[in-house]
Amino acid sequence: MINFMISISQLKIMQKNVTILIQRVLFTLIIFNVFIFNSIAETKSKVIKIAYLVPKKSETSKTELKASLKYLNKNNQFIVEVITFSKISKRPEILNKFDVLWFYKPDNSDFTVLEQSKEVRAGIYNYLQKGGGLLLSLDAFKYINVLDIERKIPEVRQKGTKENEGEQMLGFKGFGEHPVFTGLNGGAYILKPIQDKTVRLVGYFDDNIPNNGKVVAVDWDNLSVNKKAKIVLEYQIGKGKVIAVGAYMLYSKKNANRNNLEKFTTNCFLYLSGSIKTNAEYWNYR
Repeated sequence: MINFMISISQLKIMQKNVTILIQRVLFTLIIFNVFIFNSIAETKSKVIKIAYLVPKKSETSKTELKASLKYLNKNNQFIVEVITFSKISKRPEILNKFDVLWFYKPDNSDFTVLEQSKEVRAGIYNYLQKGGGLLLSLDAFKYINVLDIERKIPEVRQKGTKENEGEQMLGFKGFGEHPVFTGLNGGAYILKPIQDKTVRLVGYFDDNIPNNGKVVAVDWDNLSVNKKAKIVLEYQIGKGKVIAVGAYMLYSKKNANRNNLEKFTTNCFLYLSGSIKTNAEYWNYR
């Protein structure tokens, strides 16, 4: 009888332990589901709406623009819409639905009348004031003067790559940490040409420095870091930001460092949209 009573007592203890274990498992599952739900919600919230700015939609058939749009459209982090400057001039409020604007200009032609119009300039500037982001690439770097966020005129220089110099890699070197170099160790070779190529660099060289912009990065190749070639700048406009990149963002060219190019470009969009908020350091020339 004593043994029987002990067995009952043990059974009750076991039942109690099992109940506690079940409660703990259920609690863990609830926490896990909440975590998964929040992670999914966070992932969804990180989808970035990008306005790809062009003089007219037919421009997107040009080789470089077509290639850059292809990069955007294959990235599931982005929702992309082509927006003409004509549309901005008529309905500047259309910009408010986008997280980032991208003005990609791979040729050295003059800015059009519409691109320089008062309506477009005011629309983009107001958008930035309210917290929007703007990425200016290659010759669009010079749009900083059109927007009147920088008075000093940038220069344009040529840089050649030759096979007899070895496999030349081209890119940018930051001073330290910056969100555009997340996962790139403070700098990136974003272009490693398969063939010889002459590229344009737009920026501030030698003792010439921008009046307002912060220097995010300088020219960097596998031969040297050129601290006198300031080709990636950042501007704070109200609550918004502008990143101007004056070289190497070429999407149609054969490039052994294509992954670095896409990583850098994606980082620019993440930073400008407020999705990356890590420490930012800059080169100092004053």
